[in-house]
Amino acid sequence: MKKVILFYFLLFLFITHLNAQKLNDCSFCNSQLIQPEQINELSVDEIQFLINDIYARKGYRFENMDIDLYYSGMDWYKPEDDNTHILLNPVEEQNIRLLWEKNMR
Repeated sequence: MKKVILFYFLLFLFITHLNAQKLNDCSFCNSQLIQPEQINELSVDEIQFLINDIYARKGYRFENMDIDLYYSGMDWYKPEDDNTHILLNPVEEQNIRLLWEKNMR
């Protein structure tokens, strides 16, 4: 019985650690809320990258040529003709809000 309890405790710690890992991209930001622990240690540039990543995954066409060139190399990036048609779902909106708040500090 002690081994089972220890196993579940270690499993819980492992899952908690995975969830608290630093966020490197926003491939799941359309369906999972970003946790503050995931972005606490990120720089302003890393936060801005995550914001751009959310928009890029929606097809946002960037005016900055360096950013546009970076995302043009991604097979999933399909830029829209008009950015006015970009719609974020509630999870993406919350994630953008959290990232902006972190970025402003």
